[in-house]
Amino acid sequence: MNRDRSQAHSDLHKLRKTLDNYSARLEGSLAHSENLLKENKELRAKVKQIPDLIRQREALARDIEVAREESSTLRKEYGQMTALLDDRTSELKGAQSFLTTADTFSGTEVLNTLQRLNSEVLQHTAFIAESMIESYMPDKALMKTEKQMAGANRVSGVIGRTIVHFLGTKKHRDDPILVQIAFQAYFAHVLQWIACAWSIGGDETQNQLIDEIYEKVRDTEAQAISGRWRALTRGNMPRKQRDEPQLTSLLTTKILSGLVDILLAAGCNASQAELVTALSSKFGDKISFLVTLAVRVNKIVGEDVTSGDLEVLAVPPASLFDPASMEDVYNEASSGTGARVLCTTDLGLRKRVRVFMTGEKEKQWALTTLLKPKVALESVVEIMDD
Repeated sequence: MNRDRSQAHSDLHKLRKTLDNYSARLEGSLAHSENLLKENKELRAKVKQIPDLIRQREALARDIEVAREESSTLRKEYGQMTALLDDRTSELKGAQSFLTTADTFSGTEVLNTLQRLNSEVLQHTAFIAESMIESYMPDKALMKTEKQMAGANRVSGVIGRTIVHFLGTKKHRDDPILVQIAFQAYFAHVLQWIACAWSIGGDETQNQLIDEIYEKVRDTEAQAISGRWRALTRGNMPRKQRDEPQLTSLLTTKILSGLVDILLAAGCNASQAELVTALSSKFGDKISFLVTLAVRVNKIVGEDVTSGDLEVLAVPPASLFDPASMEDVYNEASSGTGARVLCTTDLGLRKRVRVFMTGEKEKQWALTTLLKPKVALESVVEIMDD
C-alpha cells in the first residue's frame, strides 16, 4: 500500500515536471507567436506603404528626368551665351581698335627718325659722290656714249630733266657737288616712295588702287575710323613672301641702279656692271641702312600713328619755290618769286588731321608742317664751273 502511494507520488512528480516543461514551451511558443504577429503586423504596414513608395520613386524618377532636361537646356544656353560673349568680346575689341586714337609713336619721334634719315642721306651721298667721281670720272670730257645717254634718259624721269642736263654739261672732277645733289634727289624720290607705300616692293597698280580707296575713306569717315582703317590695311598687306632682308636687298639693288645711271649721266667712263660692283662693295651696307630707316618710317606713319595722317613730303622738280612750304638748302639770295626747284634734297613731314565732318572741305582739315622739305634751286647751278 505504501509502495503504491510512493509510486503514485513519483508519477505525479514526473507529470508535474512534464507539465512545467510543456508550460515553459507553451510560453515560449506564445512569445514567439507574439513576435511573429508583431513582425507580421509590421510587414503588413510596410506592404501598405509599398504603393506610396512606388509613387514616390516614380515621382523622383520624373523629377530626375526633368532635372536632366533642364540641365541639358542650361548647358545649351550656357554654350550659346559663351559663344555670344566671345562674339561680343571680339566685336568690342574690333570696335575699340577702330575707335582708339592713342598713337604708339609721338610726332616728335617720327620727326626725329625722318631727320636722322635726311642726315644719313646727306653724309652718305657726299662720300659716295666724292669716291666714285675720283675713281671713275675722266680728266677731260668725252663724247657721250649710248650707255651714258641711256642712263641719263632712265634717271631723268625720276630726278628731273634739268638736273640731268646739267650733269651732262658741267664739270665734276674737282667738285662733285652736283652729283651729290643728284644722289640726294634720287634717294629722296625712292625713300619717300618706301615711306609712303601701302605694299613695299609690291605692284604699283595695287598701291595706287588702295590709295584711291583710302582717299574716299578719309573723305567720308572720322579721323579715328580712317586712321585705324589705314593702320589695319597697311599692317595686313601681303609682302609677296619676302622677308625684311630680302626686301631690303631688292630695294638696295634698285637704288644702286639709279645711282649708276646718275654716274653715267655725269660722264663716268666705266661700264654699268663695273659701277654697280664698285657701289655695292663699298657702299651697299650704307644704302641698306638707309632703306631700313625708310621702312621704319613706313611702319610708323602707316601703322603706329592714327590720330592724324603723317605725310612724307618731297617737292617735284621744276616747281615754283614757296618759302612757306619748303626750304632752300643753300639759302640763295635768288630764292624769291619765280625761282624754280631743281630737286628735293631732304624729305619733309606734315600732319593732316580731320577736325570737322561738315562745312567747306578745306576747313575740315588741320594741316601742320612738322618739317619743311629742303630743295636745291635751279639757280644753284649758275655758281658752278662750266
